[in-house]
Amino acid sequence: FTFVNVKIARWRRSLLKKVKSPCGAATLKILEPIIIIILMVTVTVFLPKAFPCTKFECGYPDPNISPRCLNSPLTNPLHTESNVSHYTCPKGESLTVNGTVLSNGSFSEVATLLFVTGEEAIKHLFSRQTQLEFGAASLVVVLVIYFALSCWTAGTFISSGLVVPMLFIGALYGRLIGVAMVAAFGVHSKTTILWAWIDPGAFALIGAASFFGGVSRLTVSLTVIMLEITNDVQFLLPIMVAIMVAKWTGDFITHPIYHALLEMKCIPFLDAEPVIIHTEKKKSSGVVNLELYCAEDAMTKLCPCTSVFVSWPKL
Repeated sequence: FTFVNVKIARWRRSLLKKVKSPCGAATLKILEPIIIIILMVTVTVFLPKAFPCTKFECGYPDPNISPRCLNSPLTNPLHTESNVSHYTCPKGESLTVNGTVLSNGSFSEVATLLFVTGEEAIKHLFSRQTQLEFGAASLVVVLVIYFALSCWTAGTFISSGLVVPMLFIGALYGRLIGVAMVAAFGVHSKTTILWAWIDPGAFALIGAASFFGGVSRLTVSLTVIMLEITNDVQFLLPIMVAIMVAKWTGDFITHPIYHALLEMKCIPFLDAEPVIIHTEKKKSSGVVNLELYCAEDAMTKLCPCTSVFVSWPKL
């Protein structure tokens, strides 16, 4: 993400340098966000049409009612959220059994992620016991498109944050890994309680923490933030491990995104560690970096003292 974002920022800067007219440069600065908005709106409206509708699923056993239902805790805790987006999919018919609303309707997975704000989409991805809500195909397509548009948007001449996009992108690939784990080991039940920890929502949370930590290199503060989001101490160790591995991997590949943008704009930046500079003449004696010297090294050893006598009335 950092590498692509810096490349786009350099291309943007080189393009603006070629424009000699201040009015033309200002026009390009305004035109770029407009193009991004048009692309995002077009993708949001028409992309869900490329995917088939997904029916509500649960474990209701009555043969007279469709086995695809909504919010049915009767036999299986797995469910589909009720606030998903129907888009152009048929809503079906609803039936109330013992206070539980059952439905054989359908919804759009992609529209559920794109027709809402980033915060609401992240909540959908973090939802627990919703293994049947999102498929791998919809997650992959939304991940690729949102990743590309986020890299392009960050750095344009409008105020656009990175916190929600980073959490959203990480939650997408985290949930994708969770879906793959469910496909490999199955959905947990009373007979397979060993795999009860496999939940795409939990993997989405860990993925969001890892991507955020890998891009920004935050560690302790990010761990506290993600733990407060879940309010579950059991996630402390997985979140810590994911953030630290992401940070080590990011440090091995490139700078943090904010550090990289500071370097690209030639803004003075103090490194975390002093830069050691060896000289040809004094290789054995040490270094010539002022950051490694104390104040006493620059002070005069013998300071001349002057006595001044002033009468008491003048004071």
